[in-house]
Amino acid sequence: MPAAGSARLARRTWFTDRTFIRNKRVSAGPCLPSGFKFGGDNRNFSSKTASFRTRMQVRVDWARRKLNLDRQVMPTTVYDKHGKLVHSAKASMKSMKFVDLKVSSTKASFDIKHWAKNPYCITGAIKYNLKVALYRDGRFSVSGERRKAPHHEAYLIHDYYVTNPPLFVIMKKNKGFHCLTGILCRKEKLRASGRWRP
Repeated sequence: MPAAGSARLARRTWFTDRTFIRNKRVSAGPCLPSGFKFGGDNRNFSSKTASFRTRMQVRVDWARRKLNLDRQVMPTTVYDKHGKLVHSAKASMKSMKFVDLKVSSTKASFDIKHWAKNPYCITGAIKYNLKVALYRDGRFSVSGERRKAPHHEAYLIHDYYVTNPPLFVIMKKNKGFHCLTGILCRKEKLRASGRWRP
């Protein structure tokens, strides 16, 4: 971890962690009969789109020493062989958790425990764990592991640099939806550290 320097201090820092499906549509097998497809997000890594499967977001208010927590799940949509939307449902957020929350005027830390299951599938889930430490001067540390599906991104924003691109600290691709079972693929390590600069 780099030593603290004279970096300009932020008033607020955002950590946004999202999973998404890059394709517009993907096969719904083996969860549903042949011909049905699930809707995807039709995009690549980006902080500018509101499309995702799940989102875990923390906003650090440094002066107030407060963490503002937000969880969100987008509906899972089902299309028939003609491309017609025939059903939608939302995954439960009860196993998407922020734990071990700590914050001071200079450092914030928290863990993310994420488990979200497609409501149309019997087995498999988007699962990952993260340990995050954020510092007011821009330093950060992220570590954990994930099941290697679907795409996974996380990025930082400091309020003094809102006109500049955010810093992506996680950019992991989907290695196959069979990885959601947690049996057919090894888990993938997640690790990043450094200092955010514009």
